[in-house]
Amino acid sequence: MLFTLPDPKILYQALLDRDQSYDGHVFVGVTSTGIFCRLSCPARKPKFENSRFFDHPATCMEAGFRPCQRCRPLDYFRGKEPVVAKLLDCLDARPDHFWCEDDIIAMDLDPSTVRRAFKRHIGMTFLDMARLRRKARGLESIAAGHSVIDAQLEAGYDSGSGFREAITQLIGDTPAQLKGRELLKADWLETPIGSMLAVADQHHLHLLEFFERKGLPNELKKLRQYTKSSISFGRLPPIDQIETELKLYFTSGFTGFKTPLALYAPAFTRSVWDALQEIPLGQTCSYAELAERTGRPDAIRAVANANGANQLSIIIPCHRTIGSDGALTGYGGGLWRKRWLLEHEKRWLHNPLPEAKSEAFMGFQEFSFFRRIFAPKNRIAVRETTKFLNNIAMLFGKTQGKIIAERLVELHTLLLIFHDFTMHQRQIKELARLLINSLIIAMLQRIF
Repeated sequence: MLFTLPDPKILYQALLDRDQSYDGHVFVGVTSTGIFCRLSCPARKPKFENSRFFDHPATCMEAGFRPCQRCRPLDYFRGKEPVVAKLLDCLDARPDHFWCEDDIIAMDLDPSTVRRAFKRHIGMTFLDMARLRRKARGLESIAAGHSVIDAQLEAGYDSGSGFREAITQLIGDTPAQLKGRELLKADWLETPIGSMLAVADQHHLHLLEFFERKGLPNELKKLRQYTKSSISFGRLPPIDQIETELKLYFTSGFTGFKTPLALYAPAFTRSVWDALQEIPLGQTCSYAELAERTGRPDAIRAVANANGANQLSIIIPCHRTIGSDGALTGYGGGLWRKRWLLEHEKRWLHNPLPEAKSEAFMGFQEFSFFRRIFAPKNRIAVRETTKFLNNIAMLFGKTQGKIIAERLVELHTLLLIFHDFTMHQRQIKELARLLINSLIIAMLQRIF
């Protein structure tokens, strides 16, 4: 995400209220229809459990949603730059056309200018957007049970091999393998120690692993085989839930994970995973001790194998196992991460924050007025400020967070000045970050 979104319940209320102040900044993807809308869309509102919220149209389309034809969410950006409006009209008129740079040149447009304009306003290039829309049409057709050749034609592909390659690249399976299957959804979650991949169905989380894990491709292959499902990028409720819980874990040592899990393993392996979840925060356990807890003291090697078979990092804390001599042993995410996680848990065990972190996320509601103040101005300054406000809410709770927010009003004038500077976006972002970091230091000195 480009910035941390408010709590989904706050955004859902804004959706029910048709709050226009979020237009261009927050979008809702409706899982039951496959479309994404403005929060102010006049159409009938979806159920909360069918609503996924995004901070950019690019992330909506990458998750497989297509623009609503009623509220036309991309129209918000049409007035920002004429070239964007012109090409969006062309794409609507010819959604199945294989757009290329020659088409852009034939319209007397400069490809590099078009590329920069779309990246700036939509978050992806025009050609990438056209490709995603074609793939999405084919994917929907296959999932609905239509033949592969019908889906190929629906997506505008003349070549069967080209269509197979495009769909396989997008979701990891060929079109024939996809037909009639329920799709699992996968998305990246950012953490202080690297990106994690989360995979879920509508009700359960199936996998949570660090991206660099060597066995990740094999784990995904086994997951597809076991569930007889295919995997596409997108969001489902369990992914949203574990993202929220991971933020609590990394900011407060929270371990009360409630995300429903789908566990595929023999009884013995499940017993090892149960024993892992009983290891208290900030403590470790040797493989030999873990074997004793499972009632199989002679099965140390089997316990180690079950430990390594864990596909739900952090939730099932296999990082809390160590060698009999106290040394750190193998960890799929890397020993440096294992060391970091253990130190992180010990730090929060001995130095907990004074306020309950499970309520801290709601502090963002107190700062929602900032979005209304900054909405017409520079988007990068808005994102950096919003991200900081949400972090302050998590760290200090609503009471102290409001004190800090009041001081942030002093940044208002300065952030408005950004809009008048003809600076490169990276320079603006860096300047905003420096200002915010300086303010953090000042606030910490005042509070503590």
